Amino acid sequence: MKLSKLITIAIASFSLLLTFSCASSNNNSKYAKRHLPAGSNIALIIDAPEAAKNIIITKFMTAGFAVKSINLTELDQNKKNVKDTPISNNTGAALKMDIYMLEAGKAEAIAEMKNKLGVNYLVVMELNDWEKTSWARVIDLRNNELIWLENYTTNYKDSVSSLTDYFIAGMTGRNK
Repeated sequence: MKLSKLITIAIASFSLLLTFSCASSNNNSKYAKRHLPAGSNIALIIDAPEAAKNIIITKFMTAGFAVKSINLTELDQNKKNVKDTPISNNTGAALKMDIYMLEAGKAEAIAEMKNKLGVNYLVVMELNDWEKTSWARVIDLRNNELIWLENYTTNYKDSVSSLTDYFIAGMTGRNK
């Protein structure tokens, strides 16, 4: 399977998972098993307006990270396609096979990101407007482990720049 298709599958899978787990919550929450090491090679997936993406990428690069930005312009279309794709109407074995194939595709895409892009961490971010929840997550691609996450209710004083600085400080352990 081509890297771009694998990444698209992974993005769509992550988007569904993250939409269901984060979108309904306006509560601030944090989890840190460990922090993102300074200077790490990261793949950065951003769900934010196009104008914000360069600001976010620049902030990570200025903070010393080697960034491989995965910019799939069709991300929103992929979300719609996955959400609109019916999972088998059958219960039991067919449904289990659908779920298995989705998970296998996601695992393969993560392995491709690690091996072909040479990154050790996947950072996924979504920045939202005021009074909505913005969030970020860090996944260690060496073992596919979620090592850090935070939901943050965006305030009127927040900007793309300040939110990105806030999340970088949190994921690196500078803001405890």
